[in-house]
Amino acid sequence: RGIRVTAVAPGSVRTPMVTELARAGKMDLAAIRRRVPMGRLARPDEIARVVRFLSSTQARYITGSVLAVDGGWMSFNQPGDAHPPVDGALQAELSCPAECTDARIVLVTGGAKSIGAAVARR
Repeated sequence: RGIRVTAVAPGSVRTPMVTELARAGKMDLAAIRRRVPMGRLARPDEIARVVRFLSSTQARYITGSVLAVDGGWMSFNQPGDAHPPVDGALQAELSCPAECTDARIVLVTGGAKSIGAAVARR
């Protein structure tokens, strides 16, 4: 009783691992951004904000669902590009720092770095 179970399904997130894969030529970030209607990858703190909301009393009636936080990736679902290339998108993806929040009890896996660390800090 009183336990809510909700999942967050993040899309492509700008993490150190993603950056390294792109530098190694194993991931084409420009191609990924073109498939995302918002035209960019998410930042870890943006995913953390969603997790914070879901763990708050404001989301007390949300349970048993999966929330896609993917910049519209799943809604596009067709061949071709969803968004034209955006100049400066890589800088925009990294420009906003995460904010501090109130403490909550949340189970976070992978909390040592990237998305998990951003969730844990929020």
